[in-house]
Amino acid sequence: MLNKLATCMKSRFAVILCMVAGSFSTAQAAVVCGAVIKTAEALTANLACPANNPALTVQGPGSLNMGGNTLTCNSAAIGIKVTGSGATVQNGTISNCGNGLQISSGSGHQVSDILSQSNGGRGFVISGTGNNTFTSNVARQNTSHGYEVIKNNNALTSNRAENNGVMGFEVRGSDNTFNQNVVDLSGKDGFNIFGNNNVLTNNTSLNVRHDGINLKLGASSNRIEGNTVSESGTNPPRAGAFDLKDENSNCGSNIWTNNTGTFNQACIDGSGPPASPGVLQFTAATYNVGEGNGSASVTVSRTDGSTGPVSVAYTTAADGSATEGADYTFTSGVLNWADGDAANKSFNLPIIDDTDVEGSETANLSLSNPDGGATLGTRNTATLSIADNDAVSGGASCAGRTATIVGTSGRDTLYGTRGSDVIAGLDGNDVIRSKEGDDIVCGGGGNDQVYAIAGDDQLIGENGDDLLDGGDGIDSCDGGSQVTTTGDRAVNCETTVDIP
Repeated sequence: MLNKLATCMKSRFAVILCMVAGSFSTAQAAVVCGAVIKTAEALTANLACPANNPALTVQGPGSLNMGGNTLTCNSAAIGIKVTGSGATVQNGTISNCGNGLQISSGSGHQVSDILSQSNGGRGFVISGTGNNTFTSNVARQNTSHGYEVIKNNNALTSNRAENNGVMGFEVRGSDNTFNQNVVDLSGKDGFNIFGNNNVLTNNTSLNVRHDGINLKLGASSNRIEGNTVSESGTNPPRAGAFDLKDENSNCGSNIWTNNTGTFNQACIDGSGPPASPGVLQFTAATYNVGEGNGSASVTVSRTDGSTGPVSVAYTTAADGSATEGADYTFTSGVLNWADGDAANKSFNLPIIDDTDVEGSETANLSLSNPDGGATLGTRNTATLSIADNDAVSGGASCAGRTATIVGTSGRDTLYGTRGSDVIAGLDGNDVIRSKEGDDIVCGGGGNDQVYAIAGDDQLIGENGDDLLDGGDGIDSCDGGSQVTTTGDRAVNCETTVDIP
């Protein structure tokens, strides 16, 4: 270095030459096709990259100022691929590529004043991990969407989509904001929204082929406010197109406020439907659980709105065929939803695994006292069916009928159902309790206790010293063939046979 400086100092003219040479040696290198830009770079001329995919990569925190120049590439390539975090791309044109500009990874990127036009795919693709900012860009005459927003928490302001082949803005992400954007001509919808919790304010959609703003079935809790839509279903005319459309029943939990449109979905009146706290109900009319499962999970849904916090009380009722305290534990409580929360809520009902042979039994469930403005749906009651795991099948019969509930050779406690049962206790000193219905009960061998609650029942003690209680109804009690040696007893029986 010192030798070069000494050489330059030999004459004033030489000093000037050395200074000029030094400035050239430190000049910024030109951006070339296939470059990965990691620092602040500028495009100083138009750049054609027919053989590179992507044509350029800007890796954050690097930045590219296109200087008003144009980047072209081939129709299968990405024009500018953005990665890393905090990258900036601005001030230029991307043309004749596949996707014009695509955020592929990272977050916090800023894209502004870019014209993405005549590309074979999308003008702009916003993926990565979200939280990107797009300002004052234009997507024009691209084969597919102008803008495809795949990820969440992005902000798009004052962008334009002009005469793109499919959607102006295709929104699959959630929690994005769109403000003062314009769609002028598109092959399908202006704004097509799949995601949740997106906010569209003061946007404009004109002359689109299908719907101006469309919220797809399943899109929830989106806020659509102050937008202007006109001439949807044109270019060329298409029957059935809406300026403002919501595919969800009664607009679901989406809020439409102060929008301007001529042909709107029925639930949209320009000022938007009233905010709805929602409808609360069981997700099924019947839930099933095995006796040995320990507990049953019961689910309650919130549909048709999620505005404000709401709650609902749940409880079990003692009017099913299952016995509270013996087959299940009494359960009650309250389910709560926060404002905007439309997720299903569940509660658990403990199931008691006994050794009684009793068949499948049911417990009844109910919802009550909805709070926060919510209403109960039609499924505000439900049934829990508990499948017995103690039943024994062996082709047993009673009074010539095939038994539906069968005991074992040991000492059993058997329960009937609310229907008409045929119960065979088999051997052992059994306790058998039939319930409602016209039941046929055989005690079998052993000293049995047979109790009927209601119905016209036929009770047969068979062998042993049996107690037969007919309960309500017109009942027949038969002690069995060993009347001279047994101590059978009959209570509440209208007809008795072989009872001492």
